[in-house]
Amino acid sequence: MQKIRGGKSLRSLSKYFWTIALFACACSSVQPGSAKNQARFEFGIIGNLPYSAEDETKFPNLVEDINRANLAFVVHDGDFQADFLGYKDGFSPCSDETFSDRKKLAQSFKHPFIITPGDNDWTDCHYVKTAKFDPIERLSKFRELFFTGNQSLGQQTLSVTHQSSRSQVFKVCRKSALDVWRHTVFDASFGRQRQ
Repeated sequence: MQKIRGGKSLRSLSKYFWTIALFACACSSVQPGSAKNQARFEFGIIGNLPYSAEDETKFPNLVEDINRANLAFVVHDGDFQADFLGYKDGFSPCSDETFSDRKKLAQSFKHPFIITPGDNDWTDCHYVKTAKFDPIERLSKFRELFFTGNQSLGQQTLSVTHQSSRSQVFKVCRKSALDVWRHTVFDASFGRQRQ
């Protein structure tokens, strides 16, 4: 079996490819003769920003551009801050101030806004040298700010269903589709010794 970078075999990666391919086909299939009756559906996806003071200054311009688009909703796929190892300037990673700023940015979108946490948003918080952050506590803070209730963030909201109060899986139901996001953590040690 041919190995690729990271030691994964092509066979193990192919199962992900086929899962994604089947999902894409299912989502894009159109019943014959019904194409005229189906409304166009578009959503925005962003991630890995804002990381720096420059990003924080430019982010409102991105929001303005996205707000002009005719979108069903916007998804941020995580990492709304730089991890401490890559931090240069701007809001300090993992701080309550940064989390509050990012929620304010999320609420500036006119579209429903959905976010899933990235590793920089909680698991990498143990790298911060200027303050002691517990990744589990940061995840709780993230959930408290971004996953409360059954509505998305943003100026217009959308009903969302969380799998549980501690879930990182949520779904959005629309008339003809079900959108599901899942946050999966690969390194659960958070810089601590395994017990």
